[in-house]
Amino acid sequence: MSIFIRSFLFILITILSLLTNGTFERILYMILGILLYLIISKEKNNRFGYYKKAISGLIIGYLVANTILIGSKYEIAYEKFNNNIGDNKTAIILLFDIDPPTYKPSILIKNFKDTNAFLKFYKLPFDLYKHKILIEKLGRNINTFYSELMTKKLQENLGEDYVVYKGYVNQAPYIEETIQQAINNGNSQIIITPISLVGTKDIELHQGIVQETKFQTEDVKLKSTNYLWDSELIAKSYLEKVNSSIQVMDKSRAGIILIGEIFNKETLNETYIKQDVLFREKIRNLLKKDGYDNNKIRLSFLNKRLIEEEMERLMEYGVGQIIIVHISNQSQKNSSLEMVQNVIKSLEAPQDIKFIQIYGWTPDEYMLQELLKRIELAKYKDNK
Repeated sequence: MSIFIRSFLFILITILSLLTNGTFERILYMILGILLYLIISKEKNNRFGYYKKAISGLIIGYLVANTILIGSKYEIAYEKFNNNIGDNKTAIILLFDIDPPTYKPSILIKNFKDTNAFLKFYKLPFDLYKHKILIEKLGRNINTFYSELMTKKLQENLGEDYVVYKGYVNQAPYIEETIQQAINNGNSQIIITPISLVGTKDIELHQGIVQETKFQTEDVKLKSTNYLWDSELIAKSYLEKVNSSIQVMDKSRAGIILIGEIFNKETLNETYIKQDVLFREKIRNLLKKDGYDNNKIRLSFLNKRLIEEEMERLMEYGVGQIIIVHISNQSQKNSSLEMVQNVIKSLEAPQDIKFIQIYGWTPDEYMLQELLKRIELAKYKDNK
């Protein structure tokens, strides 16, 4: 076996081992060890020619592996729409922007391809490996459970004249698939309801999908509800969550950090950043009126350094508890949760300070009331 073939197989199996789990992963690591031994132990009379072939094998193997990965992405099967209205029911599609609950390379490859330029495809194996480690470490994303529970509770509240579906931005069933299912099931009206505080780039893509679908269907009305950043009810729900989590006797001894979206040069002028800040300010005002110290209610964007600085400021105030409230869409992703956990672990915090994290998008009564109100308004507004 030539050095080119050995190098080619080495990089190919290396990438495959990064994407697999369990016994198969360990077997691949054993094969890699054998290949590495064969590569470095061979007598090299012509060192330049030897290394040239080895590097060529690695490069070509990497390109072949990436080509195979890209070709194995999840494919949405578009079926012909059935425009025969079977009943007078209204379909409610709840649109969620959360991470996949389990490690499925085909789903992750589709998401990567949809959100990255072609020149960035060299990062694909590393991106998949990062997601694998996150899912292994954090397990099932709790927001997946919440999405299932919210769908069930909303169906119970709406009754038989409605059928509630769930669609996702980053996992199956994707929003395209759910719209197709709702139409083919004979619903006369579809209302897409983003479970989203603001319209981030990822979740805004659904608007374009809805517009495309309108041109492919007849007799089916498609509508959408607005984002939730202006909701008084949902702002109050965060006050309730904080109150139920407080462990110190005096509210003024509690430190609170309200975490929002990612803020950088790319998002600097985005409308949703301003909406995100306005919503967190609304929550801060409610907390202040309820007896919390305004100086100990901090707003932070989703940034490791900023969150760490806010935690250190709160510790200087001598707080007995720090409550981290995840508010934005992005702050509930697995990578974001891990980042906050790592910040907490890295702090030199006194042992008597307690840390607690609160996740916002739970199917509580406030959320259900707000969704029911918006769905009712959307049902009777003009179809545009």
